[in-house]
Amino acid sequence: MKKYLTNAEILDLAVGVVDHEETDGILHMYKCLREQISAYWKLSDNLGEWSARTTGVRLDFVTDSSFFEFKIVVGKKFELFVNGVREDFIESGAGSVFCKALDNSKGENRLTLIFPNHEAGAIDEVALEDGASYSRYKHTYGKKILFFGDSITQGWDTKYDSNCYAYQVSLRYDADTVIFGVGGAYFHESIAPSRDDYHPDVVIVALGANDHRFGIEKLDENMHAFLDKLLPVYKNSQIIGMSPIGGVGHGDEPTDFDIRIAEIFAEYGIECISARPLVSPDADNFADRYHPNDKGYIEYADNLIPILDKMIK
Repeated sequence: MKKYLTNAEILDLAVGVVDHEETDGILHMYKCLREQISAYWKLSDNLGEWSARTTGVRLDFVTDSSFFEFKIVVGKKFELFVNGVREDFIESGAGSVFCKALDNSKGENRLTLIFPNHEAGAIDEVALEDGASYSRYKHTYGKKILFFGDSITQGWDTKYDSNCYAYQVSLRYDADTVIFGVGGAYFHESIAPSRDDYHPDVVIVALGANDHRFGIEKLDENMHAFLDKLLPVYKNSQIIGMSPIGGVGHGDEPTDFDIRIAEIFAEYGIECISARPLVSPDADNFADRYHPNDKGYIEYADNLIPILDKMIK
């Protein structure tokens, strides 16, 4: 017999979700407030669409059920981890039903279903064995981390979305995280939230790569306006800044933009990590001139985590 979970029960098992809504009975979960999605739409159609995609959204729970089943409504590239190991990569798309048999002979299993980074993934008809226990996983690291970034934080050009650097940090710290990465994003006061519904311990701000198009004077104006709005909202959180990575063939020396980003962060008492040296400039680390591939993202995380170890309070 099957027990079908209600949308409220599904939401209780979700991580990486800041806002949600139901449309025609389907639960849609968001990595940011809907007011931020509206703000991105006002900046551009692409930013509006990308801000509503389910980067960082996942179900993360423990159950003694003998199976886990769901129907895909929107999206491809779902990943299912069982007890921390990726066991399934689901690319079948809308309308398909996925069922995973589970070995419950030793009791509960931890299931982590990762939603797509680049589509607004949604599922329905989530079912477990009737009478089985299930509850949201309590992350052992005990930290809540919000990543605020652009396409690199969104994990563009990964085969497995869980290989992007923000997911790798999440997985290795076993942390409760929100990954608010939006391809093409840049510093702008309108995209900072007006309230804190997530209450992170740490906020990592990794914007700046797309600000080059506006020039360094506009960077000054937009970054100050963004931080002036962001910091009062997260006054109880530790803020960490990151200047952008480089690309194929880049050097480790910071650019004028990197230097200015670090200087502005410093004006607010925020430490800034220089990400440029964290991904080596070899072509086999990149999917194009700038976006890392899976290998490059993992290298990024490998080099970033020891730095965060020393910084996170």
